[in-house]
Formats: sequence, C-alpha cells, structure tokens
Amino acid sequence: MIIKRLVSASLVAGLLAACASTDNAPEPAKLTQITDYAQAKVVWHQDIGNAEDFVFRPAIDSDKVFVAERAGRVTVFDLKTGKQLASWKTSGPLSAGVAAAQGVVAVASEKGQLYLYDDTGALRWQTPAGTEVVATPVIAGDAVVVHASNGDVAAFSIEDGKRRWIFQRAIPALTLRNTAPVAASGSILYAGLPAGKLVALRRDDGNVLWDAVVAQPKGATELERISDVTSVPVIDSDVVCAVAFQGKVTCFDASNGNPGWSRDVSSSVGLAADGTKVYVTDDTGSVLAYEKRSGRNLWKQAKLFARDVSAPAVIGRFVIVGDLEGYVHFLSAEDGSFLTRIKTDGSAIRTAPVVVGDQVIVQTERGGIFALFAN
Repeated sequence: MIIKRLVSASLVAGLLAACASTDNAPEPAKLTQITDYAQAKVVWHQDIGNAEDFVFRPAIDSDKVFVAERAGRVTVFDLKTGKQLASWKTSGPLSAGVAAAQGVVAVASEKGQLYLYDDTGALRWQTPAGTEVVATPVIAGDAVVVHASNGDVAAFSIEDGKRRWIFQRAIPALTLRNTAPVAASGSILYAGLPAGKLVALRRDDGNVLWDAVVAQPKGATELERISDVTSVPVIDSDVVCAVAFQGKVTCFDASNGNPGWSRDVSSSVGLAADGTKVYVTDDTGSVLAYEKRSGRNLWKQAKLFARDVSAPAVIGRFVIVGDLEGYVHFLSAEDGSFLTRIKTDGSAIRTAPVVVGDQVIVQTERGGIFALFAN
C-alpha cells in the first residue's frame, strides 16, 4: 500500500491494519432490530449529483437548504417543503461546500478556487484560495474563511474577495486529508491542525490568540505518529473541545486555551456537544458520551462497529449519526440506546447530520438530500 502525504479520511478506520496487511477490512456490524421507542419519517427527499471521494454537507440560511455536488452545481431547496428554488453551475468541479449566510453562498474547488454567489446564483466574485480546498468554507462576519488541505487558514473579504490574512504553520511529513472547516464563535476562529494542535485565531486579522495540544503524537514511525485534528472543534458556552486521530478528546477554556479534561479516544470524523455532554464517534464506529465539565465517561454505543459512522449531531433527546449504508441512527442522549433508525438511499453519509429546528438534513454520497423528523 502506498501512503500519500495526504491520506483520505475514508481510509482512516482501516489505515493501520491496511498498511501492515492487504487482508479484507473488518466486516461491518449487522444492525439489530429496534422496538419502536421513537418514530422517524422522511419529510422530503431530493436528488443531486454524486460526491465521489469528496465530502459535501448541506447549509441552512433563511429557511433554505443549500447543497453542492462534485460536478459543480449548487442547488437551493425550501427547508419545509423541499421545493427547488434555484440552481446554478460553477465554472469547475467542486471539492467542498457549501457555506450559506447573510444571503450569500460560498463554495470551493480542488484547484483552490473560491466562489461567492448571492442566494439566487449571481456570481459576486471568484478568487484563488491558494491551494486545494476540501473543507467547507465558513462565512464569519464580513469574511469567508477557508481551511486548506495543507493546514493554511485564510480569510477573504465578502465585499470583493481580496485576501485579508493567512495563517500558516509547518506540518509533519505525513498527515490525514483534512475536510474540516474552522469553527467560528463571535470574533474568534478555532482550527484543528496536524500533530494534534488546536489554534484560536482572531477573526479580523488572523493573529493567534492561543494554541494548545489536543494530543501529543507518539510512536516510532511517521504513520504511528499521525495525530491530526481533522474534525470541526465544538464550542459550547465557555468550552471548546476537539478530538485527534490516534490521540485524545480534550476540552479547553475557550478564552485562553487552558486544558480542562482529556480522554484517550481516536477519531477522524468528530464530535458534538449539548449543555451537559460531549459526544464522540471513534474510528471503530462506536459513539461515546462524556460529561462535559468533568470528562466522566457516561456511555458507549459499540453496535455500529466498522460501519464508517459519521460525526454525531444532537437534537433534543437524540444523538444522530449516519453510516456507510445510508442509515440514520437516532440514539438516546441519556444512555446511547437505539431509539429508531431510518434508511435513505443506501449510500454513505460521511458528515454529521445538520440540525435545524425540529428537522435533520443529511446528504448522501450518491447525492440524496433527505429532511427527516423524529419524535
């Protein structure tokens, strides 16, 4: 097996075993029957283009759902009904998107082009982002912020697309492909980096407010020492948490980066939080819950082994994840038990479901857009 400098995140679950052997990957766990403790339904469903090997996640703005596809098309649907409201084609294939806020829409290409449109499809500007972008741009204040594959973070003016600042840092020889955007909270941006780092940047000028270690790389080889933060940090009140592949989940004081608690867990897909708990999907497919203030282990749902489980999302009493066969699993936030599940189009759901109001929006690898409701 040839390891490239940027390793596809879809290979992470079997990465170590695959490098030592060419044997088949672990067999995904068979799903157990669920007695109907909760009911879930598809509110509406639309189809767009295939994502191929890239990761696309819907965005919500003003009761509209914005989605992008690999071939370069951006489509807008009504949040409540699923009716198509607008659709337009960019000038090239897309590798990330979509961000939508304040009536504008941002998408990016693998060749490093960043596009900004209004919500009807009129192009505002197009500018080089500098390098491959496989993470969704973020609209924060009056800037579009891009987290590039090489770890660079750059901000571009919404007004004219001019680059305002760029944050750069040396990275290890071997890293995972990072499809995670920055997390924005007020005037601060939080970015996960290779080598287990988390950095807080001032939104206006990119100056570093603090940086911290989520997990220290360890091991004798470059492969063993991969400890990248490749998922979106989670901000809840005065706490920011991040998780590293082959590392730890660690929560910090959001104002100064002082570490709170840390627990051993490996994840390349990410985490979520509510008022009392932090939820993590690990690289075996287990979903774990920790007490947010103390880090106490509350529960573990291990019956989704090797199902390429997505990062979690939280809505009410549910923790929601997708898997490689397009199932959306609704777990109890209280104890991790299965409450219900629903199947989409049979293709993988690679990013955290998007929660908006009482609905959940997911985008599948095949290009299915599903609005779901559970109670």
